[in-house]
Amino acid sequence: MKRVTEGLTPTEFLAIINEDFIELATIRSVEAYPTIEATDNFIDVFNSNYGSNIIVIGDGGTIFKNNIDASFIDEAGGLVDPVITWVEDYANIVFESNTDGIELYSSKNEEEYILVTTIDAGTLYYHDTTWQNASMRYKYKKDGGSVYSGVVTIATPIVFRTDQSTLNTVEFGYFWVKDTYTVNIDFGDGANQDITLDNNYATPNVSHDYDSEDQYWITISGDTDKITALFNTNANIGNLYGDLTKWILPTELTIWHLYEHDFSGTDITGWFPLPVNLTVFMVEHNQMIGEWDAVTIPAALRIMEIGFNGFTGDPISEGVPNTLQHLRMGGNEFDADFTGLTLESTILSDLNLGIENANDDNNLYGDLSGIIIPAMTDVITIRCADCGFTNFPLGSFRWVSVYNFKNNSCDADEIDLLLAAIDIYFTGEVVPLTDCAYTLNGTGMGIPSGTGLTSKTSIEGKYTAEEFTATILVNS
Repeated sequence: MKRVTEGLTPTEFLAIINEDFIELATIRSVEAYPTIEATDNFIDVFNSNYGSNIIVIGDGGTIFKNNIDASFIDEAGGLVDPVITWVEDYANIVFESNTDGIELYSSKNEEEYILVTTIDAGTLYYHDTTWQNASMRYKYKKDGGSVYSGVVTIATPIVFRTDQSTLNTVEFGYFWVKDTYTVNIDFGDGANQDITLDNNYATPNVSHDYDSEDQYWITISGDTDKITALFNTNANIGNLYGDLTKWILPTELTIWHLYEHDFSGTDITGWFPLPVNLTVFMVEHNQMIGEWDAVTIPAALRIMEIGFNGFTGDPISEGVPNTLQHLRMGGNEFDADFTGLTLESTILSDLNLGIENANDDNNLYGDLSGIIIPAMTDVITIRCADCGFTNFPLGSFRWVSVYNFKNNSCDADEIDLLLAAIDIYFTGEVVPLTDCAYTLNGTGMGIPSGTGLTSKTSIEGKYTAEEFTATILVNS
């Protein structure tokens, strides 16, 4: 229930009491009361429908206000709607009174209400570090009671911080919002900027300098669910950090790129399902943890770079789309079997599943022969060191510059097969177009036979003939 306050216009006053009448009918378990219109004889309609002589002609000021409140607040068990504002990274919820303890409930985006917490008697506020980019509804009741307050809704922003202990420009190369919508960026120092354009490739289209050293909150509000791109220009630009546990990704998102910052979080369920139009997803070299299991990768995804966090689970259990250009997941704690995975992307240029000496706790294993190396016009890098792979991806080797499978589980026959395939591939007019380092040695890797070593020598000669170098490391 809402109290009547001083200074209300007639329109505002009628809006409040009619809203309270709706709640009062629910509390009394009766049919909805008639709506009071601005043209009605307010006193007569009020008294005849909601209680005899609640308002007496001539009442005014405090008496009038108290009588109105008594018809709502007292009958509703003294539950005045909480006042909710957003502060830093939480919803600040303030109660008018709390004599018996409070059970606080919330609903995210019209889902079922859940119990947030029970608040001890006498405490008049609660800081709810809740979901961001959401419509959050709150209500409460007395601890153990049955009557609820009214519902208060707040649209929550997206927030993070910038470390300006050493002044450093905050830049976003791409920060877009769907056409006809507006997002506001508050930089925390009194400056803010509205974003109203989609696909604005200005470089950068968001840039801000601070005057004083401090830790600043950056708050993104408005039509946050209509953000289409959030792309930081370069690693560590702006020294960004914050807990992303409660972020809900915008449904219109196409590009999300937060590379090499100090973002953290313990649960990433708010990211899933990934937005259907997502083409670039890059949260790499941060401090995130959380489980990727049974995650459907959007069909349009072109770049998936989630390496060097602390992610767990199996990110490929539902397959990967053939739109991929970059697939990077080294430096996590995934457990994934690649046997049976097919990937025949015509633009795949960066496959990074494990990097030598990267403190990689991934358990990635299986047969990679379902991954086909495409014919590209620029360099291709394949880094799958320190995993448990048993078979190699094959295809076009002209532009492959790195092919690192050190410390896997490929036996001698598989290494012979790979060397023979590369040697046969470079036949006639098909020649190398760049230097390449083939790393096929280490623990778990077989020793090539004499036939394999003959292929190795032949490959090296074919690179030399084109004035390139093939460095091929194998066990001996």
